[in-house]
Amino acid sequence: MSNYIKEIEFNSSNACLANCIFCSRPHGVGNRPFMMLDTFGIFIEQLKDIKCDIIQTSGNGETFLNPYYLEYMLTLKKQFPHIPRWIYNNFSLLDKNKADIIVRENLFDKIHVRIDSLQKWVFERNSNLNFELVVENLKYFMGINTKIPLTVLYNDINVYYNKCKKILNKRPIRDYYTDEELKRVLDEYEEVKDYFSKLSKAPIAFCKINPCLWGERLHAPKNSIAKCPKIEVIKNVIWLLPNGDVTGCCYDDTQDKFILGNIHNEHLLTIFNSDKRKEFIKNIENRVYKEYPCTNPLCCGFSDGMEKK
Repeated sequence: MSNYIKEIEFNSSNACLANCIFCSRPHGVGNRPFMMLDTFGIFIEQLKDIKCDIIQTSGNGETFLNPYYLEYMLTLKKQFPHIPRWIYNNFSLLDKNKADIIVRENLFDKIHVRIDSLQKWVFERNSNLNFELVVENLKYFMGINTKIPLTVLYNDINVYYNKCKKILNKRPIRDYYTDEELKRVLDEYEEVKDYFSKLSKAPIAFCKINPCLWGERLHAPKNSIAKCPKIEVIKNVIWLLPNGDVTGCCYDDTQDKFILGNIHNEHLLTIFNSDKRKEFIKNIENRVYKEYPCTNPLCCGFSDGMEKK
């Protein structure tokens, strides 16, 4: 049995304060809101037997809503300093106190943040987050951070609308903009790069994302032919949920469709190497699953149904 897992997606929170335009509506509803100490303790013990390239700690919600999240990260760093820890966070709750701890402890190996606009009305329309608060938190973090690399992800909302029209022939489910408003939304990628490049004391990178239509599958037309664009990810990654369940796909939004086991009952390596998981991957490749969440695989790709390499 192989003891190597390329990436573990560590989901400690299903709760979120945002209401992002392209987010899945039902995600996390079939599981606990937060991972508790007993489950985390089991994960830590099992991780001692695993070789892993990265632990992605963002989960399916706002990690900082889990009161134990920073404690979990400190434990991971102390016991497994050789395993990189990544986080995607919107900085709405990453305040000065948390930033001080993260920087002092060099707690992450990379932090990602999505900035859709430098215009307050566009930013808040896309996410329902407070623009001033996010920018204030981000500026403070960038002002004290000299080591942790930061990646700023930029999403042009017009690209998202056009992608919905091209692939689904529909407007987004969360149709937050009129056509006239969309005309006022400009591509701000260069402005975002210029603004944050001047603030960062640590290595900083920028990425213009072409988001998947993850949140559109509830009304997407069925497509039983298209191949899964995330199959290579599914083969190499495992997703640990707050109650200890292990799912085979990050787009198992209700967290009950593709459950492969639970670390309270089995070792994570046993689940990862199991015949059940092998059969699941084979079924994904052969498009056995045709109902939600696999109704239309074109929605799961980041570029017209295909993952960018």
